[in-house]
Amino acid sequence: MRFDEPLSRHTTLGVGGPVDAMVAPEDLSALQDLVGWACGRGIAYFVIGKGSNLVVPDAGVGAIAISLRRGFGRIRCLDPQQDPTKVCAGAGAGLASLCRFALDRGLAGMTFALGIPATVGGAVRMNAGAAGGCMADVVHAVRVMTPEGAIVPLSHDAIRWSYRNACLPHSPKGTWHTGSILLEGILRMGNGDPVALRKEAERILEWRKKSHPPMPNAGCFFRNPTSGSPAGQLIERAGLKGRRWGGAQVSPVHANFIVNTGGATAADVLGLMETVREEVAKAFGIELEPEVQIVAV
Repeated sequence: MRFDEPLSRHTTLGVGGPVDAMVAPEDLSALQDLVGWACGRGIAYFVIGKGSNLVVPDAGVGAIAISLRRGFGRIRCLDPQQDPTKVCAGAGAGLASLCRFALDRGLAGMTFALGIPATVGGAVRMNAGAAGGCMADVVHAVRVMTPEGAIVPLSHDAIRWSYRNACLPHSPKGTWHTGSILLEGILRMGNGDPVALRKEAERILEWRKKSHPPMPNAGCFFRNPTSGSPAGQLIERAGLKGRRWGGAQVSPVHANFIVNTGGATAADVLGLMETVREEVAKAFGIELEPEVQIVAV
């Protein structure tokens, strides 16, 4: 447990003020105790994975940040003998570790996720995707803990999947049910050729290296519109590639990335975000929506 922990240390963009407390429960019982204690006192909490899709305000967050990476990182085949294609991954496990697990066993279906800096929980919550695939393609079921501490299993079809989003049953459109915590995902993969899978993995990693900026960023910043040109092309055509606001910049490599050139603040990032939205709306009449999560607890 750490108090007044700067979240700039825990986000890939490298901005954000302190959270009241950051806690890493070591098991389910500890997590239930923590959430029960917080709920009983009206204290807000949220889960943070690798912080790759977050913008945290400079003033910080009056809440508890919960990291599942310590106690919920196990990856295993549910039945190695009878069905090695069904894999259970804890929400705190790194997506990179899950991809390696699959490649080492010749399991197909996860190469799209190579290079995405996320935990399994964050990837499921955001229906993370790239290279023509997404988490909805492989998630068979999940287990979720309610704010009351109950453990609820949910099938793939019980979740409302959409572009870069997953919603629990009965939750408002576009949101994850308030206070619920994803504990693990059960993924259904396929049998593949290990040699072919590794060649595909090399190709995808090389593509990411060439097309993604090396400076600190939060991944693709805006959602692609439902039709027409993707967000990056609209931003570039609006003449915004390379545009700066303080230490934040629209990446010269890929226009749908806002990068931290050094010393950027969350205010810089959000100021640049609004500039991009205004200029794209003025040029094309299209309102870009953020894909990143802007924390406001």
